Amino acid sequence: MNNDEHIFALALDAVNQSDTNVSANLYDQIIRQLSAVLNGDQKEIALALQSLAKRIESQKDADSAFRFKQRSCETFLLFNMEARRSGRNPVPSATAVTGSHSASDELATKAKTAVTTNNSADAERLFTEIIEELKRRHKDDQREIAAQLQLISKKIETEDAQAAFAFKQRSCELMLRISMASRRPRT
Repeated sequence: MNNDEHIFALALDAVNQSDTNVSANLYDQIIRQLSAVLNGDQKEIALALQSLAKRIESQKDADSAFRFKQRSCETFLLFNMEARRSGRNPVPSATAVTGSHSASDELATKAKTAVTTNNSADAERLFTEIIEELKRRHKDDQREIAAQLQLISKKIETEDAQAAFAFKQRSCELMLRISMASRRPRT
């Protein structure tokens, strides 16, 4: 079994696993193996996770693919934050997040407000405004939007690591919803 098939088998096992501890271990193995194979390149790892989700969707169903995306994204975020805390860079020396436009301070301020507010309606509104603004600026290019969300997260992290993690989780969830919605047939 080649490495791609081995990682896909782990992904299927993770999606099918009912034991949350075993499942968490499988997701961790997937992220670590992809990181090793792809030399820590975050964009390539994200693309590999997307490819795995598409394969899961074609072999199983959309709900399984969505669950895989949610859990693998969360595990990937934790892996990257752990790597930064321990002082090792999870990406090659050139930053994995590139783009012609940097994240604006206005969006970073809005993002920090969104994750620190106690009002869930306000938080939802702010997150929606951030995503809609990035979609407008980057013509719905999901890779560029994800790159800008990463830059916003890094700006927040300089002040508050917990707020940055909360932002990453929430923005990852929203990007998954956008991705799944764009792939579902319109009726």
